Amino acid sequence: MNTDCIETTYARDRFGYGMATSKELYSRSVQHHRVAYVEANNLTLADIKGAVVRHKCDNPSCVNPEHLELGTAKDNMADMISRGRRVNHLGAANGKSKLTELDVAAIRAEKLLTQHELAAKYNVSREAISAIITRRTWKHI
Repeated sequence: MNTDCIETTYARDRFGYGMATSKELYSRSVQHHRVAYVEANNLTLADIKGAVVRHKCDNPSCVNPEHLELGTAKDNMADMISRGRRVNHLGAANGKSKLTELDVAAIRAEKLLTQHELAAKYNVSREAISAIITRRTWKHI
């Protein structure tokens, strides 16, 4: 890109996107970069309904029209992955996990205990044990 980011002057949401009020949406808030995109391209918000306005610069508070492009949610996810912004909370890295990778390996290796007994031993549901054994969960192990 040949130009610098233009930072929004509007209040930002928790993700850093500037929030503007749109008369077109009856005074409801809309992300400022969406408004900047439609204004720069002589469109309306209705014209881009269902589309994603993506940041080429990876800066959520940028409203520079040269840094914005229209795409799909799939395009946006591909951007996130290709730019290294995807955070994987697999296994024990997930804050809600009760088990560790070692627990999962032990559960899968267990041949003597039933699923109900394993569930009691590891303080999880029998369904969770089944999902581990059948590899519906903890696929990375």
